[in-house]
Amino acid sequence: MNQFPSSQSVPSANPERLFFALWIIFSVLTALADIIAIVRHPEMTLQILPQTALGLAVCLPFGAVAILLRRRRLKRQAARDAFLQAMARLD
Repeated sequence: MNQFPSSQSVPSANPERLFFALWIIFSVLTALADIIAIVRHPEMTLQILPQTALGLAVCLPFGAVAILLRRRRLKRQAARDAFLQAMARLD
């Protein structure tokens, strides 16, 4: 752990928001495309559903990255807050 956590700023929340947005957008678009395919070709539903699962699985890394970025940011924020509270107690 860094000796002086307050010397570094806490990472921005923008990258995690971007990855969350990409995850949601790609998941919705995948589901929408597959719903349209099922409506147009109901006889092929059993062949389309595995593709839906695969498409949603491809979207999962975006969510995982977003969660990891959020976790890292919150850890740094907690370390910084703890350091600042300890410094405030010294005054």
